[in-house]
Amino acid sequence: MSQGTTPPPLERQKALIERFTEASSQGWQQVWDWWSERSNPIVVKEARQSLNSNQFVICFGITLVAVLIWTMFSVFSQLPNAYYLPGGLLVLTGYFVILSFPLILVIPFTAYRSMMLEAESRTFELVSISGLSAKQIVQGKMSSACLQIAIYLSTMLPCIVITYLLRGISVSTILIYLYFMVIASVVLSAISIMIATVSRQRFLQVFSNLFILGMQLVLFYVVCAATIAFVYSFPMMSWVNAPVLISIGTIVLTTVPLCMQCSAAAIDFPSENHAVAIRSRFLVWIGTIFFWCAWVVVTTETAGHWVWIYSVLLAIFLVVGALGVSERGVLSPRAQRALPRTLLGQCTLTWFYPGAGLAYVFFTSVFASVVIGVIGFAYAFPLYSAAYQQEEETIAIGVAALCYFMLYTGLTRLIMMTVPRHIVGRPFLGLLMQAFLFALVPLLPYLVLLSLNDFRSFSYGWHQFLFVTWTISELDSGGFSSVNAGALVLLAALSGVVFLINLLMCGRDVLLLRVEVPPRVQQELASSRTPEAPVESVFD
Repeated sequence: MSQGTTPPPLERQKALIERFTEASSQGWQQVWDWWSERSNPIVVKEARQSLNSNQFVICFGITLVAVLIWTMFSVFSQLPNAYYLPGGLLVLTGYFVILSFPLILVIPFTAYRSMMLEAESRTFELVSISGLSAKQIVQGKMSSACLQIAIYLSTMLPCIVITYLLRGISVSTILIYLYFMVIASVVLSAISIMIATVSRQRFLQVFSNLFILGMQLVLFYVVCAATIAFVYSFPMMSWVNAPVLISIGTIVLTTVPLCMQCSAAAIDFPSENHAVAIRSRFLVWIGTIFFWCAWVVVTTETAGHWVWIYSVLLAIFLVVGALGVSERGVLSPRAQRALPRTLLGQCTLTWFYPGAGLAYVFFTSVFASVVIGVIGFAYAFPLYSAAYQQEEETIAIGVAALCYFMLYTGLTRLIMMTVPRHIVGRPFLGLLMQAFLFALVPLLPYLVLLSLNDFRSFSYGWHQFLFVTWTISELDSGGFSSVNAGALVLLAALSGVVFLINLLMCGRDVLLLRVEVPPRVQQELASSRTPEAPVESVFD
């Protein structure tokens, strides 16, 4: 080629820059550009580190060897009947047991240890001064876990297809079981990452390791037992229908973002405002759970289901409430710039502000809304369903569950007010205090009455209104009897007093107002390219 036809170096460099920077014309290239721009280096780093580690190579190799051995054993053991009788169900069961090992045990614990190593090597401090946010760090860890799930699934899919060719299994059954396996692995990974971020202290890592391993082993045993039972009771999948799959999927879609937001708040600066995002996601999560619980009651037309629904909600609110009333409630002036501007926003969104007292009132309001919704449903639904018989036990147990939450969580918050804010591990301390009160407060009057009765058993009385399980059991069987009504009145009065004390003592958090941006900062933001990003309100 002649020298006259060769473009100058500057023009060639300009052409290359335009080629790599100009917008793509095709649809898939635009989607790829959008995805690559929004990915962060943590995803690339975690993917390379996890896939190049000895742990992944060993676990992946063990999985392949187990699949090969099981394929040869299960197929050869069914010969020559495999030519005439369906044998895919037995082979598929072994594949699911093998697949549950990496999805339930390996991948969630790897995500947990990866996040824990970040805390041990103190790399959070280095990443915090970079352009990456805490949410991007957590999302990178979760994306790496999802990538490993996809790799194991892509490896097992050809073997699972073989089971369909062996007959005796349907495509819908295979997809449903894979659906449950993936959901369990994703939720377990999100919970593991959240526990790793909130237990970065040395003395908490031992308990968190034991909890994670115990939870994974129990779930692994349950999955393996259900898979093996699936062979001998194939019709057990008949209860799985579209609403069940949709309900589980929607609950997972609200659970994972809540865990990710809690993880990001645990590794971010304590003075940032994370209460709004966490409580908003918690509200959506509880609303989703309550909706599907009400759907179960509507479809079965059984009022007795509200008893165990109240029990589950009470357990959830007690745990979440103990963590909420233990937060520091420190908000920096920079974070106060994002508070609502208008009076209406301040009146309606005050309970989303950071603060232990506001968290207590927020969770109490949400729980009270659930109880009021159930009571309204209990009176309205019998008008449309003759088979649904309203029971007074539903109302009594709902009121008792709300009062127990107000009482024990309010006492925990009052005790945590005496604990200095700089104490490490305040959420775990609040959770232990909640459990201590939950076990000790009803036990003291019981032991006193037991000693007065010469250590002989006695029946339930109004003086045992602090005993949660005993009171709920009596309300479930007796309703508004004279003894139960007296115990419920005393419980409501005591919990109301505790609630009023907490409400009066959260005045400091309510008085938080929006701080305007200083003129110097406004000038700097005006000269930057993204002036509105630092002052964007989390309520808008």
